[in-house]
Amino acid sequence: MDTSSTMLDFQLTVANQMGFSSILPNRVNAHTFSFTMDLKKPNHEFHGKHSMIGFDTKGSVLYIGHAMNLDVYLAMAPNNFLSGDTPARPAGYSTGSSLMSTRHYRQIVAMIAHFLGKVSERAYYTLEEPDDIDLDGTSLNWELFTNVM
Repeated sequence: MDTSSTMLDFQLTVANQMGFSSILPNRVNAHTFSFTMDLKKPNHEFHGKHSMIGFDTKGSVLYIGHAMNLDVYLAMAPNNFLSGDTPARPAGYSTGSSLMSTRHYRQIVAMIAHFLGKVSERAYYTLEEPDDIDLDGTSLNWELFTNVM
């Protein structure tokens, strides 16, 4: 085994606008593309030691699934970073765990469930308004709200 050179198996794609366009293939027809959403792993840590995200990832990253054998995370960027009021942080900058708080995790899942419930060709549903979800409780029975999970 030759260990004289080191390779990093890592790809970071950051969109230049809100949405999931950064995980979509840039071909008109990509029949092998697949995205498997998994919103049940809020404890799946983001390890972006060499990632140039630009802001502190503490409490702002959520694992949402995988596409083409790559982990897909959603990050909530601070407003002051998006507006350009704070300078970009160096690669890998984080002052703590990247895991989202329970409150933010539930907000993201409720938002995704709400949007998927609007897609008429799919059998997703939402029974309550997203504002009625207990964001801070000890447990949440998602089945009472949506079948997205």
